[in-house]
Amino acid sequence: FEIFTMYLAAALIYWILATALSHLQNKLEARVNRHDLET
Repeated sequence: FEIFTMYLAAALIYWILATALSHLQNKLEARVNRHDLET
């Protein structure tokens, strides 16, 4: 049962990281696109 908890914790951490990176990439992409529109 402890193994399942470890897998669950790892999945949760991975999901949080993936979501955070996705939001960060979207912000970065929006910034780059805005810069391209200005020039």
